[in-house]
Amino acid sequence: MTSKVLSVGEQLAKKVYTPPEPACCGFAGDLGFYVPELTESASSSIKRAMAIHSSNKNYCSTSLTCEMGLNRTTGEVFQSLLSIADDCLK
Repeated sequence: MTSKVLSVGEQLAKKVYTPPEPACCGFAGDLGFYVPELTESASSSIKRAMAIHSSNKNYCSTSLTCEMGLNRTTGEVFQSLLSIADDCLK
């Protein structure tokens, strides 16, 4: 995660957690639509991090396809950073 994205997240949340290891949802463009097992397997490290930090209420992604894949594989709601910023301004 770039420092600018992290900085925006820190302005919107009381606490920001980023996984220690790089994580990929595995959606791979549009491949996740056709091979959902790819996303399920690739997101296992994300699901482990979510279980450890289960007090999180909001999950963020900077890619729409990642959001879709992570919503499906984790059962949680991921939102774009811009969507979260918009919610905070309401």
